[in-house]
Amino acid sequence: MVIDVTRMNLRMLSIAIICLLALGCSSGETNPFNPGEDIRNSAATYHSLMGLWQFEADPVAQSLDVIELRSADVHLNVLPFLEPPPLLNLTLESLEFNGNLIDCEIGLRHPFLGLTEFSGFDVCGILISNGSVTGFNDPDICIAGEGDTRLLNPDGWARWWNPAEFPTTGTVFGYNDGLLGAPDSFADFNCTLNGYKYFCDDLNSDDSLDAIDPLGRGMFTPGQKNVRLYQIELGVEGLIFNYAIDACWEFPEGDPPWVAPDDFSPNANRPEPYRLSISEIDKTLFYDPEEEMAEGEVTLLIDVYDWFDAGLNTISVECGSIFTPLTTTVSIGGGAGYSTYSVDILDAQPATAGPLDLFITAASADVGYQGLVPGKQVASYFTYVLDVPLGEIQQGFPCGENEISEDFDALANGSGLPSPWVNIWSGYPTGCHVTTEQSFSSPHSYRLEGYSSWSRYDGYPFTRKDHFCLETQMMITDPTKVARMGLCWKTSGSTTGHLRYFAMGTGYTPYQWYHVYAEVDCIENTWEVWVDDELKVSNSWTDETPENSFIWFFIGIGNFSTSGTGVVYFDDVTLTWED
Repeated sequence: MVIDVTRMNLRMLSIAIICLLALGCSSGETNPFNPGEDIRNSAATYHSLMGLWQFEADPVAQSLDVIELRSADVHLNVLPFLEPPPLLNLTLESLEFNGNLIDCEIGLRHPFLGLTEFSGFDVCGILISNGSVTGFNDPDICIAGEGDTRLLNPDGWARWWNPAEFPTTGTVFGYNDGLLGAPDSFADFNCTLNGYKYFCDDLNSDDSLDAIDPLGRGMFTPGQKNVRLYQIELGVEGLIFNYAIDACWEFPEGDPPWVAPDDFSPNANRPEPYRLSISEIDKTLFYDPEEEMAEGEVTLLIDVYDWFDAGLNTISVECGSIFTPLTTTVSIGGGAGYSTYSVDILDAQPATAGPLDLFITAASADVGYQGLVPGKQVASYFTYVLDVPLGEIQQGFPCGENEISEDFDALANGSGLPSPWVNIWSGYPTGCHVTTEQSFSSPHSYRLEGYSSWSRYDGYPFTRKDHFCLETQMMITDPTKVARMGLCWKTSGSTTGHLRYFAMGTGYTPYQWYHVYAEVDCIENTWEVWVDDELKVSNSWTDETPENSFIWFFIGIGNFSTSGTGVVYFDDVTLTWED
């Protein structure tokens, strides 16, 4: 069908274009000329392929030749309106070579000046090439990587119109060889995702997508020319790549005169998100070159910008085998035009420090790519560079896997400690027993009571080990009557003392449980104690006689130099050591 623009007024031109759109986009048997048919509903669609070009780069001559392979004979880029002159809607605004790197500005002009009803939305210029990067969660994904011809500054990656999954159909919904293109000249391109630049009235040549005004809905106004900067790396396989224009549109609602974008329904926009914004929180991830491994984690907050229903997306983050792929469908908040999703990267194991390229899928609820790729969620794809700094892994203290523990819960209320526990010093034996008076882990704890100027210790037989850890829950009832945990030594029947001990008294709140944890290193002769994860004691010793002679791990109460009896409680006592 050839339309002579000079012999038609705009009204007739609009009707002709609508008919072409209806023929190309209707569901099959609908006759667009049937007076009972709503032609605007017949023409409705999300994505259409507006045109396809082939670029041939010559770094020596510093030229980039453009060959039109096809233009859409329906939808917005109606071929008769593009001639003459050729390439009216695609222009090279600037071109600069630096070896195999190309900086070029590509201009797109909407040909339908004054026809508001043909306002385009979410227009993307897609660079199509061969790729070598696979291994994604979706096994059908292949993208260009290092050594391939690729777009270095993409606004995102699109599945739309890749030759492998959108083969020639003879319609706007697939590829056709154009008159100027050699048959099958693009058939060998194997990428199923290709980088694109986003064109809309809000963006200057080198703007990022955060410059888009959400109220404009990514609109490309009829008659407007928009220019975007492409930074292209030429691969080793050749200097030829293809270029496709994807656009979304639906006829406006109501009667003319129409106002854009207000008179266009949500279906005029793409269903998949159009941009992401990512921030890092709680980042502890680093790589230790000495240990040749990473440690730590990081949480990503991903703001997903979608024209409608941003909270209904599925967000996936992956990085090959570096960490387990992550997926979430639940947003944790958001704002105008976006929803926020959170993912926790807990097990990352990069091979070195430096940048990690994360691959992010933002999938909409739509499935099938308008029936062209059945079973695949319509999605947009993005990358994010996560920097992994250098660090040093602090080796954990070798407490070992051998353990004795007692929570007192299996013992009878009022009973003493069973063998092999023994009494070391006893100031008031009858006041020391398993009790339900207090407990950290129900129902029992262990109660220790001592007379004035005397004490009560109960211990577990234990001899020197290179490394071991002590742990318990402790409670005092009087800050002047201290609770103690530590190690006793004995060189004779009457010579007994402490290798090391921790005393809880002044400064601690009565009737409050405290978690006490200690590490003992008999190689370095050091002792450290934490209370509720706060380091309280860090010291060492030089006399190894007590170290080699200690015989008990103990818990107890000390009433030395105080008057009156005192009571303390213990629960969940554990001793761990390394052979």
